[in-house]
Amino acid sequence: MPYFRDTEAAQRLQRECDLRLRWNGRVTTDKHQSQTVVALNRAVALANIRGPKAGLQAVKSIRGLNKLSSYYLLYAVQGEFEMRSGNLQVAAEQFRKSFELADTKSERAFLLKRLQRCVDGQKILS
Repeated sequence: MPYFRDTEAAQRLQRECDLRLRWNGRVTTDKHQSQTVVALNRAVALANIRGPKAGLQAVKSIRGLNKLSSYYLLYAVQGEFEMRSGNLQVAAEQFRKSFELADTKSERAFLLKRLQRCVDGQKILS
């Protein structure tokens, strides 16, 4: 059975993410913030296709990443990728940051569960 990353669907997803990244920046009022969030979403899609290390590389290569420094999902995404890569201590730090920035009770509950999995040493397989 082929891996998802090797399928035609994965290639279509990659193209769609690239198109959205280009298109989204032209139609929003805060062009740079929007492009950065879309690039983060693209990193998630890329990680689903090529694995968590590719996702981490994609996040690190986002131009203007500092604009997301108060965006809790940046740290949640990085935490998820680190956890799936087996870097549980780094993942826990990312989930802590995300937890501190999250606004809603449900978001915080989810992040606390992820943090606890890291502390307990439970890697999530990618």
